[in-house]
Amino acid sequence: MKMGYKKTSFKKYLNDYWNNDSGATAIEYGLLTALIAVAMIVGLQILGAGNEGSWNSVAADVAEAMDQ
Repeated sequence: MKMGYKKTSFKKYLNDYWNNDSGATAIEYGLLTALIAVAMIVGLQILGAGNEGSWNSVAADVAEAMDQ
């Protein structure tokens, strides 16, 4: 009694596996999300360095107002 194997079944499996792109979209979305996150971090670091003096001034004004 034969089990239903074909000699080409492994080749077919490999071919189907190689041509399957159903996970590609998820990977692309993940890479795009990572790129956006890196861009946000870099942008916030640049803005944070430029605004440090302003925030220190606000903190000093708040501390002075609380002391009165």
